[in-house]
Parts: sequence; structure tokens; C-alpha cells
Amino acid sequence: YQPPSWKHPLGTDFAGRDIFAQIVNGGRDILIAAFLAGFVTIGLGTIIGLIAGYIGGKVDIIVTTIIDIFLTIPGFPLLMIIATWLLQSGITVNILMIAFLLSITSWAGLARSIRSQVLSIKQEPFIEVDKCLGLSKFHIIFKEILPNAMPYIAINFMLSSVSAVYSYTGLMALGLIPYTPGNWGAMIHMAQAYVGTITGAGCWYILAPSFVIIILQVSLVFLSNGIDKIFNPRLREW
Repeated sequence: YQPPSWKHPLGTDFAGRDIFAQIVNGGRDILIAAFLAGFVTIGLGTIIGLIAGYIGGKVDIIVTTIIDIFLTIPGFPLLMIIATWLLQSGITVNILMIAFLLSITSWAGLARSIRSQVLSIKQEPFIEVDKCLGLSKFHIIFKEILPNAMPYIAINFMLSSVSAVYSYTGLMALGLIPYTPGNWGAMIHMAQAYVGTITGAGCWYILAPSFVIIILQVSLVFLSNGIDKIFNPRLREW
């Protein structure tokens, strides 16, 4: 372990490897997995919420019940159970599977929110006009209602990505998904294995990825707030 220097801005790990280089290299997989999980979450939550909110009736009751069941299940413990089962089953886990896994616990909250948005939008006069014109349900849902919900969906995409970063690094830090060299969660896992504490010569090995995760999370939250202000003029300060 070497302390931070001009040659190694964040120091080196137990094997003498540059920590800054690992942070930069590991960020690729983190961002890909987070944004893929965000897209899957948005896709599932939006489609299910649109259908439940617009069609209503028994379909809405069934879908809402399923959503409530998913909302009552603790998210991260469920991810831990599924990841452990995949690991013990010997199933090859790629980044697409990880993204889908991360979205399992996130789509339900978005689906319920989209459903509420649809219930409000479908009472608008222009929706009644569309029905009088004989437009299909598909056209009304995806051409009229969906565009009006897009600002809300865009904000939730960023928030879903934030949640995915936490979950992905957490599962990697616990050793529940395949080890990826340079992954921030893997760095925390290795720091716990080789250092076991945040004090001493190896403290930067665990502090560096932790700080980067926090910075990324704060950046995504600020970005979502910026998107919200763009689409909601009442939040602007100018």
C-alpha cells in the first residue's frame, strides 16, 4: 500500500496497482449496469402502469395487487437471495442479467406512480375527444397519455439508476455476484478481505470507491432535480 502521490493520486492497493486507474476502469461496468437497469425498470414500470391505469376494472385490481406484493418485499434482501441462488446454481451471470436482476425490486414503485398519473390524465378533456373520434386504446395510451407522463418517467429513470448503483456495488461488495476486476464493489470487498479496516496504510483502498459512489449518487440526484425544473416551471428560481 502506497499513500497518494503525484504518480498515484489515490495510492496503490495491496498488489501495488494504481487505485485511480481501477476507479476509472471499474466505472464503465457500474454505469452500464445502472443505466441498463434504469431502462428495464422504466420499461416494465411504464407499460404496466399505463395498462393498469387506463384499462381499469379487473385488470387494474390484479395488477395493483401484484404491485403491492412486490412493494411489501424488502428489495435488497430479495436481491441477495436471488444472487445467491444464481451463484450456487452455476448459472453464468452477464451484465444484462445483472441489470434485469437490479430492476426486479424497482419497477413496482414506478408502476404505481405511473398508474396514478394515468388515472389523472385520462380525465382530461382531450382524452374524451380522442374517444369520441374513435381512436384506439393503443393510440390513446402511447400517443396521448405517454408523452404527457414523459417528464415524470425521465426523472424516475435517473432515480432508478441511483438505486441500481447502490444495489450493484452492494452485491459485489458482499461477493454475491461474479467478481469483476476494478469494479467499485469488488474493491470494497477486497479491501475488507485484505485490510479489514479503514485505518492504516490501506484506508484509501476502501475510501476511494466509497467516495466515488457517493459523488456519482449525488450527481445523478442533482441531474434528476435539474430535469424536474426543466419540465416543471414552478420549481425554477428565475
